[in-house]
Amino acid sequence: MLYGELIGGALVVPPDGSGKPVVETEPPEAPDGYEMKPGWRDDGSRIVQTWEAVPKEGSALDAAVRLCRMLARDLTDEQAKQVAALYGEWRVGASYDKADRARDAGDLYRCTEPHTALAEWRPSQDSDHWVKL
Repeated sequence: MLYGELIGGALVVPPDGSGKPVVETEPPEAPDGYEMKPGWRDDGSRIVQTWEAVPKEGSALDAAVRLCRMLARDLTDEQAKQVAALYGEWRVGASYDKADRARDAGDLYRCTEPHTALAEWRPSQDSDHWVKL
């Protein structure tokens, strides 16, 4: 039997063999698109290995933000203004299609003409390619 301590969420096995009994477990099968991340929990009398299903492409929060950004293109301008943080900052050299949205100087803009962004075409200064929402 292995003995250890849980310090800051990490299992530490002292060289003198002191601590609580450590119970290791087999990981459950991960759902498609997920992997099992190990962790530890002190249940008072022993330290038990735990498993958490996390998306292979980052955290659940990362996945939720990606999904929201995919769906954000279909929002009305009024809806888009309520979730402006979902839209990226305007960038020189980026390609923008009609109806793409970008943030610039603290405001949200919608692209009116497809183009590749030039420094002089900042949305806050270019009404030929952008409309402020």
